[in-house]
Amino acid sequence: MKKIIILLLLLYIPANIFAKDITLMLSEFPPYIEGNKGLAIDILNEIFKGADYTVKTEKVPLSRAIYRIKRNINTCAPIQRSQERETLFKWVGPILITQTALFSRSDDPIKIDVLKDAFNYKIMVARGSADADYLKGFGAKIEIANNDDYNSKKLKRKRLRLWAADIIIASYYAKKNDLKIKKQLSISTTLVPLAFNINTPDSIINHLNEQLNKMYKDGTIKKFYDKYRKRLNIEEAFYFL
Repeated sequence: MKKIIILLLLLYIPANIFAKDITLMLSEFPPYIEGNKGLAIDILNEIFKGADYTVKTEKVPLSRAIYRIKRNINTCAPIQRSQERETLFKWVGPILITQTALFSRSDDPIKIDVLKDAFNYKIMVARGSADADYLKGFGAKIEIANNDDYNSKKLKRKRLRLWAADIIIASYYAKKNDLKIKKQLSISTTLVPLAFNINTPDSIINHLNEQLNKMYKDGTIKKFYDKYRKRLNIEEAFYFL
């Protein structure tokens, strides 16, 4: 009788719950993910290298990636971690550690000494970023754009005066769009781990976290950051390594 019950239970468990196949969904996230290149790509390739998993990569928008992670086991994507997302996923990481800050044009006389000083202005944030929820939690007014490329262009055209972004991303788009920016205030530490479906086996999560911890300890992560040091403004990120 017990064997019959166990067999019936197994029939209702998704077949891929036992599989070691992993679906890794990637969204364009310059300068961390640009096509098949970037700092995050280098780190992810190293994490999975030598692991006994078959990794299938798909390129999808971030909102769709989050939607699919919630519904498909062994599915993951690098997304910004936040309190609101904490219990929705299992986490491997962080694969990236940096800061989020408020930026203005360098020629703007605006002065933000504490976060409350920014509440009189609308703050630009990128869609899918956890910064939107973070700032709204403090009562800030925000305007969401599809990505930080749009936000940097709006700042250049003086449509708005404050932009909340990862310091490396802000530097990247400011350089790309010939925009001189000034960091007004660091507002949070930015953690970007791999978010996995909540039913992904702990054995996979623990194994990948062990791989990543080794990479931090043996200097592999720092080596990847060094690779992009000349091209990106990542000096402040080294404080976390």
